[in-house]
Amino acid sequence: MHVDATRPPHDVHLTYSRVEVNGSRIRWRVRLFRDDLEKSMSSYAHRPALSASSPAADSLFGAYFNDRVRLAAGGTPLKGTILESGRDPEPTDQEMWWYLIDLGANAPIRSLTIQVALFFEYFADQRNIVSVTKEPGGLRRSLYFAPGDTAGKAVVF
Repeated sequence: MHVDATRPPHDVHLTYSRVEVNGSRIRWRVRLFRDDLEKSMSSYAHRPALSASSPAADSLFGAYFNDRVRLAAGGTPLKGTILESGRDPEPTDQEMWWYLIDLGANAPIRSLTIQVALFFEYFADQRNIVSVTKEPGGLRRSLYFAPGDTAGKAVVF
């Protein structure tokens, strides 16, 4: 597991997702703390040390994402595929990591039901923020998920 002893521990557990809906495609970009990712994925995979930059990390996070993020377009469940991942270049006091996930529906998306439970099983204070944008037009909705949220939240375009 990657641990940077020069960085102070962070006191918040948070993911931030930007979700862009265009026609029948969704591009979901999630940004998270690298140490939270590595701790969670090590536990999820039952591997004592797992680096976010290891070859297995993308497929492991893809399986975890599809397990913990419930997303339906017009009532039809969608599953994502990891397109890319990497270290977030933005300067922060903590190292951040990102994933870009592709999801596709059979028809243009007019409504979504979203439930995001990333890392809830690992951190009692975990929070997940999701910003959904519909193109063309730029219609934007923001959603907030905390442990105990058991129902999906609807977004209608």
